[in-house]
Amino acid sequence: MNNKKDVKDLNISSVLQCINKRGSISKGMIAKELGITSVTSHKLVSELCMSGYACESGEYVSYGGKRAALYRVNRNLGLMIGISLMRNRVCICVTDFCFNKKEYYEHSTELKNAEQTVESIIGELRRITQKYKNEKILGIGISIPGRACEAANRIYMPGYHEWDSVKLSDILKNEFSIPVFIDNDANALSLYIKWRRMTECNNFVCAQAINGIGIGIITNGELFKGSDFRGSEIGHIILDPKGEPCSCGKRGCLQTFVDEEKVLMRLKKQLGDDITLDKVLDLLNKDDENVKSAFVEYFEYLKITVDNIITLFAPEEVYLYNEAANAMPDFEESLQLPCFRTERDVQRPKVKLLKDKMIRQNSATAIIYNEIMKKPTDFINKRGN
Repeated sequence: MNNKKDVKDLNISSVLQCINKRGSISKGMIAKELGITSVTSHKLVSELCMSGYACESGEYVSYGGKRAALYRVNRNLGLMIGISLMRNRVCICVTDFCFNKKEYYEHSTELKNAEQTVESIIGELRRITQKYKNEKILGIGISIPGRACEAANRIYMPGYHEWDSVKLSDILKNEFSIPVFIDNDANALSLYIKWRRMTECNNFVCAQAINGIGIGIITNGELFKGSDFRGSEIGHIILDPKGEPCSCGKRGCLQTFVDEEKVLMRLKKQLGDDITLDKVLDLLNKDDENVKSAFVEYFEYLKITVDNIITLFAPEEVYLYNEAANAMPDFEESLQLPCFRTERDVQRPKVKLLKDKMIRQNSATAIIYNEIMKKPTDFINKRGN
């Protein structure tokens, strides 16, 4: 810590995160949990309430004497706008500060057409900001199938080089004068799991396998990004240096083995060109033998991916979002066992499938929430409080 401001920032952030984690908590319980004095807890909670970040929940707890008020995160602090860039559509979600949804919108677009996609985002944001002109918009969070370096305002999405020169953050900041934060979609998903209190674990990995494989790593409660924001690119680990070309420019990357589009192309030869991925997933759910056989290698490498995540990071839990896995009966049960048995009796962490599509499509809002939770005093100053 460099100065008193750094210490205060850390203390306020710690208290706010404690309130979020518990959902509803008293000042005394905060002091006990964080190891701070009651006076410090009272002062910090009061400051958070004055700035609008926290408020009384209307509930009380009794310790045998005077009842103590409970405090929660203030959902009315402002709105968050989450934008998820996907291969063939843009999903935009507007929520309050507690992730309660106000509005959801999807727009079909080809991600390869960067100019058209940016125009559609700007058009929709104009409508949203006009509709909610009387409310505070805390920020815009954008999840992308790639990496973003905030300091250089640079986006890198393998296979979508049209975005290399697009200064998306600057474009939106200049247009709307609202803070903009961009991050990888697997990172966003892991932050959503953390901040929505979907787990009590401080060490977990969230894997997302959709036209590629990415992971978000939460270690000691914090998101791991690596140097230049390039960490967690497990999909581009090389399995076969003489294998098929990957969108990143290398050969034989893991994600060339876990590629639903390749499976779809094979099934089109068997079932006809009118077969779509949605139809394939429906047939998979119905235990269709032709479709199941086409996915054998796909699922084998998906399970190997999960095993490698467990070996590399030793997480307390692993989360997986994959539409094919969700459609496959009993696949989650099979993930609880390793692909290869060994003599070592090692406790295997629980592996959970994320089956709700909206979790992924709403997760970009967690990028904003994470920034505010890390540096609430910065946002207090920006709000003029």
